[in-house]
Amino acid sequence: MHRPHWLPTLQKVDRRTTTHTTVCVCDHLTTFGAGWLVPPNQIDFNYVFRNIQFERNATLYATEITIAIIFLLLFMWARRMDNRDIQKLGITPLAENNPADEYLYEVIVCTGIRRDAGTTSTVCMQVNGERGGTAPFTLRDPHRKVLQRGNVDRFLLATARSVYLVFTY
Repeated sequence: MHRPHWLPTLQKVDRRTTTHTTVCVCDHLTTFGAGWLVPPNQIDFNYVFRNIQFERNATLYATEITIAIIFLLLFMWARRMDNRDIQKLGITPLAENNPADEYLYEVIVCTGIRRDAGTTSTVCMQVNGERGGTAPFTLRDPHRKVLQRGNVDRFLLATARSVYLVFTY
């Protein structure tokens, strides 16, 4: 049987009760619990909107408008950064690739994040492996800047024959 209130004849709050712990004394076997719940204040929105007084609350409104403007500016900046990152995604086929080549290699170049870590130079590279190597090829993308600070650039290299296991130096 659920009772929403304490019955002083059945259970009593003990004097050992503190603000953190409730100690109860009962002379019968029942299940009970105690807690401290502060109900939220009811807001009468009709009253609030009837009594809006900008003159008395100018600081409050200015603060709310400022926070909203800052939020919108940060949102636009983050969206622009997301679009910039999306342009960096994908794999770039190299200009030297021959469509008839059967062996494909993904070359991933990670540029550091230190100041001046990127480059605008023309960078060429050659892949060597157990069964030979490739001709030198240029790492470039006609649609975006590559090898910039903090970038992870991916290139697709096509070769006529396998280089098998790639050597790293």
